Amino acid sequence: MMKASWVPSPLVPRARRPPVPILPVARPSRLRTLYVSLCFLRLAWSFLRSLVWDRHDPERFPRHVREVFEQMGGLWIKAGQLMALRIDLLPAPICRELARLQSQALGFPGDVARGLVEKALGGPIERYFDEWEDRPVAAASIGQVHRARLRHEQVWVAVKVQKPYSAELFG
Repeated sequence: MMKASWVPSPLVPRARRPPVPILPVARPSRLRTLYVSLCFLRLAWSFLRSLVWDRHDPERFPRHVREVFEQMGGLWIKAGQLMALRIDLLPAPICRELARLQSQALGFPGDVARGLVEKALGGPIERYFDEWEDRPVAAASIGQVHRARLRHEQVWVAVKVQKPYSAELFG
C-alpha cells in the first residue's frame, strides 16, 4: 500500500472540492519560444535571488515554480505534473507544489466551453442536453470537465472539453 503522502492527486469529496479557478482564454503569441525562455530566465533569477539576498523561504520558490509552469500552460503544465512525481530527484517542497498542477488546474470560462461543444456537436447545446453546468467540475492541463444531463437518455454525463489553442501550446 502506498503512503497517503505520496499520492499526487488525492480524491476529494464533492462537498470539500474547491471550485475550479477560471482564467480568460488568450491566443498564444507567435513569440512563444521567446516567452518561455524569458519565463525560465525569470525563474532562474528568482532562485538566485532567494539564495543570495532573501532569507530563504522554503515555500516561496516552489510556489513561484508552479506559477511559472501554469503561466506557460499546455506542455509545461504536463512537464510540471511529471516532475511532481520525481521525489527522488527534486526537493519535496517543489514536488508538493508541482503536484497542485495535477489536482488544482486552471479552467476557462463556461461560455467558451459551451461554444466549443456546440461547434463539435453541430447545433445548440439544448438539442443534446437538458441541463448543462457552465462551471467546470474539474480542470486539467489540456481540458476541463462539465456536468450535463443527456436529453433523451436522462442520464448525467461528464463532458470533457479541450482547452482552446491546446495544439499551439503543445506544439
